Amino acid sequence: MKSVLIKFLCRAGAPYILRLHKHRNKLITILCLHRVSDEESITFPPFKVKDFEQLLKYIDKYYQVVTIETLSTVKGSKPALILSFDDGFLDFFENALPLLKKYGMPCNLNVVTNCLDNNFQIWTQRQNNLLQEIFIRKHNCVLDLGSKQINIDNFHSQNIVEKNLELFRFLFSKDEIFVEQFLNEAESKMPFKIPATPMMSWNNLKDALGKYDIELGSHSVSHITLSNIRDKEKLKVEINDSKILIEKHTDRKVNIFAFPNGNYNEEVIEECMLAGYHHILTVDEELIKKENMNKFKLPRLLIPYQNYHENLLKVENFQNTIKKILK
Repeated sequence: MKSVLIKFLCRAGAPYILRLHKHRNKLITILCLHRVSDEESITFPPFKVKDFEQLLKYIDKYYQVVTIETLSTVKGSKPALILSFDDGFLDFFENALPLLKKYGMPCNLNVVTNCLDNNFQIWTQRQNNLLQEIFIRKHNCVLDLGSKQINIDNFHSQNIVEKNLELFRFLFSKDEIFVEQFLNEAESKMPFKIPATPMMSWNNLKDALGKYDIELGSHSVSHITLSNIRDKEKLKVEINDSKILIEKHTDRKVNIFAFPNGNYNEEVIEECMLAGYHHILTVDEELIKKENMNKFKLPRLLIPYQNYHENLLKVENFQNTIKKILK
C-alpha cells in the first residue's frame, strides 16, 4: 500500500511542484549518502548500484550538481544539489565514483581517518555486521546491556532491524570505552567470526583524488559520538587532528567537518571553529537558502531508502515537508 501511494505521488507531479518551490526560493539540497553496493544487508542496506545510477539520472536531468566551495560561483536555470558521502567505504571508491564521473558530477567525501589505516571498523558498522551475522546464522543469543537485555530469537528481518535500532540508540549515548568494550565482548561470545566491511585506504583516497572531482572533508578520527566525549583533549584529537592528518596525507586543504552519527553540541561546534573548518555538516533534514550557504552549519537530507520513488521524494524533501505540516 505504501509503495503504491509513493508511486502515485511521484506520477501526480509532487516532485515537480517541490522542485519548482526550490527554484523559486533559491533553495539548495545537500544529500547525505554512505554505501553503494550490491551486497545484501538487513541492518544497513547499501544503495544498490543500479538504483544509485537511476537516481543520478534523475538528478542529472533536474539539478545542477556542485560542491560546497563552488556553489557561490554557479549560475543556471536548475536548482543546485550537493552529493555528500560519509565514512569512506571501499564500495564508494569502487562503485559510486565511476558513476559520478560518468555523469560529470563532483561530490563531497568526509572520511574517518582511522578507517584509512588497516581497515578500522567504526562502531556503527561493527554493530551492523554483528546483528547481520546473527541474523544470517539464526543464532539465538542475549546481548547484555547492563540495565536491560536484548533477546534475539526471532529471525524475521523486521525484528532484527528493530533490535539493531534499539542497540544503536543504547550505544549512541555511551562513551568510546564503553562502546568498544561492549562490542569486543559481544563479538567474542559469538561461535563465529564477524566479517569486516572493506574501507578505503590512504592509497585509495589519493588515487580517488587524482581521478575524480572530490571535495574532501573530515568525519573525525574514530566516528564516536562527539557529544559524549568529556575529555577536551580527546575531542580536539577527533576534530582537529583528523583535519591535520588528512591534509598531511593528501596535500589538500580540509575545510569541511561532518558530524559522526549526526550528533553535536555547542562544545563540539566551538571546537570545529577553533580547528579552522569553514563548514560543518549535519543531518538536520533541512534545505538551505542560497544566501545562507556561507553559514558555518549546513544541514543535509539523509538518503536511507531502498525504494527509488521513496528516494526521489526524499531528494525533493517531501517527507520532511509533510512532517512540518502535520506538526
